[in-house]
Amino acid sequence: MRATILLTTDDGKTYQADVEFHPTGDEELAKGAPDVQQPATATTACVDFGLGIRAFVKKYGNGMSGQKRFALLVAYLTKGDPMASVSLKDIERSWKKMKALMGGPFNGAYSLRARDEGWLDTPKYGMYAVRPAWKEIL
Repeated sequence: MRATILLTTDDGKTYQADVEFHPTGDEELAKGAPDVQQPATATTACVDFGLGIRAFVKKYGNGMSGQKRFALLVAYLTKGDPMASVSLKDIERSWKKMKALMGGPFNGAYSLRARDEGWLDTPKYGMYAVRPAWKEIL
């Protein structure tokens, strides 16, 4: 079983972790089964939102399709926070500034395809937010 844990500190910083739970029997609990620790990967905590937008897209967006780049751009603009959302106008404006890095002009179908894959959500009309599954694109 997999779970996503969101932790918000008193100063407003948000941390997220994906955890996998494994069933244990009574015998293993009695023996004191060793802790299983998952190695950190690029899809967990290694995404650097401190980079500038162009450097971020260049680092993580290489070889991605349009819908993946759209999801990556939304992730950058929201800093990966599923509770934050960004307007389509802001996404289009950022895309237009980086047309060469994004692989060409903006196409509205990218947003639909990214939502179909489960990477993004639209909490309100014209607003986009990332879902925990957005990390699959990395």
